[in-house]
Amino acid sequence: MEAAGPGKPFPLGATPCADGVNFSVFSRHATGVFLCLFSHEHDDEPSRTIEFDPRTNRTGDLWHMFVRGLKPGAFYLY
Repeated sequence: MEAAGPGKPFPLGATPCADGVNFSVFSRHATGVFLCLFSHEHDDEPSRTIEFDPRTNRTGDLWHMFVRGLKPGAFYLY
């Protein structure tokens, strides 16, 4: 199972790194954000859902999270 941490607000989007993927999304009015990870592109249900904590995963209007161990090409949605 991948470990999730605070991540960085920039750059926006999903950015692969050597040891995982950094996610950053803009939302001025969101009160919460979830990152849903899927095992396969045609799955109806996520294999894992991670909630962004506004105290550690938010900088201004940017919600961000780093998922250690996640590989480029992973299927996700917010």
